[in-house]
Amino acid sequence: MFDKEEEKLKRFSQSLDKAPISEDELDAAIMRGFMQAKEGRKRSPRSMKWGLSVALVAILVLAFVTSIRVSPAFAAYVSNIPGMEKIVEMISDNKGMMMAIENDYYQEIGEYVEKDGLRITIDGAIADEQGIVLFYSWDSEKKSIPAIENVELTPQSGESFNSVSSHYGADYGDGVLTKQGMMEFYFQTPYQAKDFLLGFEVYGEEYSIPFSLNETVKTKIVYDVNETTEIDGQKIHVTTVEVYPTRVAVHVEVDPDNTKQLLEFEDLRLVDETGETWGGITNGFSASGGLSDKERIIYLQSNYFHDPEQLFLVFKRIQAVDKDEAYLVIDTEKEQILKQPKGNKLRNLKVESGTLSLDVHADYEFYGNIFGETKDADGKLMLSSSSFTTTEEEFVRRMGVTYEKNFNQYKSPITIELVFYPEWIEGEAKIRIK
Repeated sequence: MFDKEEEKLKRFSQSLDKAPISEDELDAAIMRGFMQAKEGRKRSPRSMKWGLSVALVAILVLAFVTSIRVSPAFAAYVSNIPGMEKIVEMISDNKGMMMAIENDYYQEIGEYVEKDGLRITIDGAIADEQGIVLFYSWDSEKKSIPAIENVELTPQSGESFNSVSSHYGADYGDGVLTKQGMMEFYFQTPYQAKDFLLGFEVYGEEYSIPFSLNETVKTKIVYDVNETTEIDGQKIHVTTVEVYPTRVAVHVEVDPDNTKQLLEFEDLRLVDETGETWGGITNGFSASGGLSDKERIIYLQSNYFHDPEQLFLVFKRIQAVDKDEAYLVIDTEKEQILKQPKGNKLRNLKVESGTLSLDVHADYEFYGNIFGETKDADGKLMLSSSSFTTTEEEFVRRMGVTYEKNFNQYKSPITIELVFYPEWIEGEAKIRIK
């Protein structure tokens, strides 16, 4: 039944023997390949799903134990914990979390709530002093599975966290009746609680699951850097780098005398003395504001479980526009773009009620939604309720934003701050942090 998969593994293993690839990247690549093969099959009846999953994991473990580059902890987790292969699939593009699992830094939880034919389980967690990543799954007797909404994490003591940022998403399993996902919670200051309550809504009905983190979480490693580097004439000052098991927080300040507005640090990475790299986070929090107006925090995949002799912070590619062009001016009455950065990359504007949309033409792959803070001609702040982005064709994306009130409630023209934009500066700037 799995001859093709075994043959692919054999060829893949032979090619890997000649390739300069790290053990972490190997683990992630093998897992991604298996999940793609698994999802490409025709769906089997529900009674066959568990057998298929176990068989695939058995082949996966066989591939690991017959390779000289085996990761024993990783193979043990995948083979011994039900559903772990799906968790690894979700984090296969996050080297830091993969390393956490390989180093036995994953807590099994298994707490669940069940009613009306729906069972939701918190499978496990990866946690540190300022962040908790929860992995969950659910099974439903219904043909369609609704989304989890209004998620909130609180201590069981009844208190609340001072400041918490959350991100959550779901990934469908083999069939429509099974779903798994990941929730991330990050706190501004270290939390002390061990017992938590996860609250959320499904179909407007409230659910809650109490759970505990019974293992001691690891504390951060801090590098005091205080060095300035430059890329394409733009200066960047790195103050500190904080390394947590879940992610790395790079604290930067941009020089106020820079001629360009630096938007997204697309290619910032940690590199050790051997060339091993830890890049940005592609699914989750990638950046946030700091404690001051001029500070910005960029998040990278974590190297917490790797202790190199030397460690560098490398800047290569940053979204940037001239400071006097870092905004968009739109006449909502005449449906016209009055001002945009040079290059005419924003086209085909449509204005309907409280929604505007346009095409963004880029020279490379570009995904960030461009719309930031918006004000009308009187300086009145316009609050947005939702935004969207869809692919029209290669390097062209349709982006839109909907505001809480219709445009007739505001004075035209409106000014929109650009938070992402398909224009880049490139080079290579390096700072040694260890």
